[in-house]
Amino acid sequence: MVKKKTAVSNTEKPTSKMDVVRQILSVNGNATPKQIAAEAKAKHDIVIDPKMAATYRYHIVSKSRRQQRKVVRAVQKKNPSALDSGHGVDDLLRAASKLGWQRINEIVQGVLNAPL
Repeated sequence: MVKKKTAVSNTEKPTSKMDVVRQILSVNGNATPKQIAAEAKAKHDIVIDPKMAATYRYHIVSKSRRQQRKVVRAVQKKNPSALDSGHGVDDLLRAASKLGWQRINEIVQGVLNAPL
C-alpha cells in the first residue's frame, strides 16, 4: 500500500487533520490543544476536537523530542566526559525526585552537622 504524501509546508493545502496540526505547530510550537482547535477552524475550516488536537500534538512533539534525544546520545557517546559533571548534582536531582526535597534536605543537614 502506498503511503499518502503529507502536506507540511504552509503553502500546501493540508490533506488530513494531522497535517493541519503539523502546520499550526510549525508556526507556533507551544500552541495548546484549544489554540490548535480554534486555529484549525479559523484558517482551514476544519473542526478538530481539543482532545484529538492534544493527541496529534503529542505524537508530533514526541517524535521531534525523540530525535533530539538521539542527537544528545550521539554527542555524549563521542564525548563521555560530558556525562560526568563531577559535582553529583545529577545524582542529587535524581534522589530528590524519588525521595522528595524535604528528605534530601534532612540528609544533607545530617551530613553537614556530622562530626568529623
